[in-house]
Amino acid sequence: MDFFGLFNNHGAVMLVIDAETGAIVFANQAAHTYYGFPGTSLVPMNIAKINTLSPEEVARERQAAAREERNFFVFRHRLHSGEIRTVEVRSYPVRLQGETYLYSIVTDISDQLALEAAHTRNTRLTIAMLGFVLLVLGIAGVVLLKSAKREAFHRKLFEQSERKYRGMIANVPGMVYRCKFDRQWTMEFLSQGCADLTGYEPSELLGNAVIDFNSIIHPDYREFLWEKWQLVASQGGTFNAEYRIVTKGNREKWVWEQGYIVYGKNGQVEALDGLIMDISRQKETQLLLQKNEAKLWATLVSVGDGVITTDAYGKVEFLNPTAEQLTGWSAADAVGEPFTRVFTILREHDRATADDPVQQVFATQSVAALPDNTMLVSRNGGERAISDSAAPIKDSSGAVVGVVVVFKDCSLEKARQREIEYISFRDYLTGLYNRRFYEEELRRLDTPRNLPLAIIMADVNALKTINDAFGHEAGDEMLSKIGAVLKRECRADDIVARIGGDEFVVLLPRTSEQAAAALALRIAEKVRQEVVCDIPVSVSLGWAAKTEDSEPAADTLKRAEDLLYRKKVVENINTRNQIIHLILQTLLDRSPAEAIHAERVRELSGNLADALQLSPREVQDASRAGEVHDIGKIACSQHVLLRTSPLTDAERTELRRHPETGYRVLSTSTEFASVADGVLSHHERWDGTGYPKGLCGEDIPLLARIIAVADAYADMVSPRPYRPAREHRAAVEELVRCSGSQFDPEIVRCFVEKVIVSFE
Repeated sequence: MDFFGLFNNHGAVMLVIDAETGAIVFANQAAHTYYGFPGTSLVPMNIAKINTLSPEEVARERQAAAREERNFFVFRHRLHSGEIRTVEVRSYPVRLQGETYLYSIVTDISDQLALEAAHTRNTRLTIAMLGFVLLVLGIAGVVLLKSAKREAFHRKLFEQSERKYRGMIANVPGMVYRCKFDRQWTMEFLSQGCADLTGYEPSELLGNAVIDFNSIIHPDYREFLWEKWQLVASQGGTFNAEYRIVTKGNREKWVWEQGYIVYGKNGQVEALDGLIMDISRQKETQLLLQKNEAKLWATLVSVGDGVITTDAYGKVEFLNPTAEQLTGWSAADAVGEPFTRVFTILREHDRATADDPVQQVFATQSVAALPDNTMLVSRNGGERAISDSAAPIKDSSGAVVGVVVVFKDCSLEKARQREIEYISFRDYLTGLYNRRFYEEELRRLDTPRNLPLAIIMADVNALKTINDAFGHEAGDEMLSKIGAVLKRECRADDIVARIGGDEFVVLLPRTSEQAAAALALRIAEKVRQEVVCDIPVSVSLGWAAKTEDSEPAADTLKRAEDLLYRKKVVENINTRNQIIHLILQTLLDRSPAEAIHAERVRELSGNLADALQLSPREVQDASRAGEVHDIGKIACSQHVLLRTSPLTDAERTELRRHPETGYRVLSTSTEFASVADGVLSHHERWDGTGYPKGLCGEDIPLLARIIAVADAYADMVSPRPYRPAREHRAAVEELVRCSGSQFDPEIVRCFVEKVIVSFE
């Protein structure tokens, strides 16, 4: 077979390049015709004179091809006429006589790109805008390496040695073929690359010995390839196609085929010559790039950011839908207009025209960003806060050919930022400033021009008692009302802050101590007018003023705190005692039956303590404990207290918490602290099965054992909505029956024999 003729007469442009020097050592007739260099001057030429890349870049890409890091490239080649054409190059290393050459097939895609450009112009902009430059869908360049050792020798090598050409074909990546123009593509010649490509030995395909090549082609492409070859046969030219094959191991591969028709002397089709190469890796990359490109375009259209591009003269070329919405300009109206007419921006703080980011990019040839607090004025006059960045669009030579501006409406972001700032410096409950802001403001205000600097400190009285009795919602309501009073009574430029759970502070610049005292008294009076759960609100206040710059603000604060705590010692005690009386009264008002029961238990407990010969103080405590033993029920819902049917498990659990609530409420008061333990334990049982602690025997406080017996008797002889009252005798029998299990036997005996004997 004439292997030289196979290469030299092939319609595809083919070059063989010395991998080390980059010299072209062989060019087929199609290459001479394509590049247009006279005579044989193309052959000794260095590929760097054709490739528009720099010699360093050409060498780098050539070395990459020799190492098989990349084998597919897109370059711009310079013809003899000076015209620049875009080409695809598939280049693979071939070893001959110890030297490495690059066998390259060149395909002109300029016309294809020009046709695609009309449909993909916005895609190019998409890539420029979102990446600011996604240069090409594949990394380009024909890989060309070192200079020819001896032009005449190598030319003679290819012209005279069929054996050497056979060796070259054997080393060419892919499969060189000659086949008949029939539906089976009956093979007449196959290079050894057939085995690597298809998994079949050439002998299995030649003459359809084992399988015909058409059976290897994926079914989706068989008809397509036949029709395309028919078109080439009728119109002339070179065949190019990408399709899938199924190898002997049932693996699918993407291949690229380039071929031409061999005509006989009579003009009839004699055979097809060509080359088929594995491009699976490149195809996967291409498909991935196409998928990403589609995603990029979809992103550009649907992205929440506005995108505008300009040409090299600052005129608008493109707006995406978001940019149209934000600027008020349609793309049809905006294209061709100066950028500053479409994109009008102001500085928020002084309303002056902001610098044009496009001109900044042209001036610096680098990315530019808008300053903070920039406002975009839309075509209809609306304004919104925006943030943006502008970046240069560069061509392959690095020249700036336009600018892409990406911007977004940050009005909501600004509002959220202000909200975050508000939250970071504000108390979430009262809306007043928090400790962090107060401390910063104290440092800021601590200057001579703000003297005298007065400080008022406020501390809520009995907040814990309110929380224990009515729940934290009531406590929060109390804090909110106090905060509202403070804010209402202070000046707009005074700093009012909540600095702790129940602590408030007011910073009063240029305010005397006398004025601060008057304000504090007014605040205390206004606070007393507030009511939460029928309980008057109360605060203790202290104040001081810094009059000398030399006095540390911390000392002024300490003087205000000292006055506060001196007043609180008295005020808080009185307040807590009053609140407990008010809580008890509130409970009794909510449930008249509880009022009757409390009075009866008070009387019975006092009488029982007296019968046990306790001291007068202990008898008084027993009476007081009997009166308030159920004060913890203030935390129970009225539905539970007025229940007319047996309690559910959940309601019973809620009710069983009242001894602990009562203990917490009473223990905060000096007046009732002595009876708190008795109230806590009055539902404990002698046998240890009671609650809340499971105490037993004499571990249960005596006061609690007294209340337990008095409470049980009073409860049994009183009618309830869900049961009638028991007779006195039945109640006594029940007490005696439970003596030693539920109740202290000695106390039951004393109660029956000495306290209620007169009831018989």
